[in-house]
Amino acid sequence: MLSQFLALTETLEYEDDGWLSITSAEWERSTLTLTTSVRLPDAAHHNFRIVCTDPRSHHIVAAGVDDLVTLTADHVVLWPNTEQQGELYFNGAPNDPASLLGSLIETHLETVGRWYAVDYFLNLSGHATDVLRGGHGLLAKGPVPLLKAYAEVLDRHGASHSSPPYRDPVWWSDSQWIPEREQLFALIVGESYVVAPTFLETAV
Repeated sequence: MLSQFLALTETLEYEDDGWLSITSAEWERSTLTLTTSVRLPDAAHHNFRIVCTDPRSHHIVAAGVDDLVTLTADHVVLWPNTEQQGELYFNGAPNDPASLLGSLIETHLETVGRWYAVDYFLNLSGHATDVLRGGHGLLAKGPVPLLKAYAEVLDRHGASHSSPPYRDPVWWSDSQWIPEREQLFALIVGESYVVAPTFLETAV
C-alpha cells in the first residue's frame, strides 16, 4: 500500500528539505480521499490522491509538514479500534486529589502523547479534583492499555479501582455496530492521521 507515496517521502531529498501538505480531504459514502502535495528541494511537486476505504477514525490538519510519513500497524491512534475497550472506576478519596490528577495527566501524556486530549478518555466533567475528592465514580473510558496505566496511578495514590468486563472493539458500519475483524493501519502525516484497513494511491 502507498508504495510510491511512501518511497518518495523516504528519499534523502525529502528528509533533507522536503515538504508535504494535505491539500484536501473529501468524503464520499464510506471513503475518505486525501489529496497530498509533496515538494522536494529541487522545487518539483508530486501530487497523490490517497483513497482510505472504510476509515475507522481520522484527524486531519491542513498545515504542511516536514515530518516523516508513516504507515504502521502499531500506534496509539489504533488503540480505540484494535484494543479491548472498557471503563475504570475509582473507589476511595485520595489523600491529595490535585496530585493524583497531575499524575493522571502526566501518565496520559507519557502513554498516548498529544494524539488525544486529556479529557478524551479521562472523565474530567465538572471540577476534576472535586470528582476525585468525592471518593468514587467513573474515572475513564477507553482502550485497556491506557486504563491499566491509569490504574497504576490510582494504586500509587492509594485509591482502589475496578472495571467491568472488557469488550472487543467494534466499528460503525451501515447504521450498526459490528465487531472489528480487519487488520488496521494508521497513516501518520505530521499531526494528521487516518486509521483504515486499506489505502490506495494514485499519482495526479
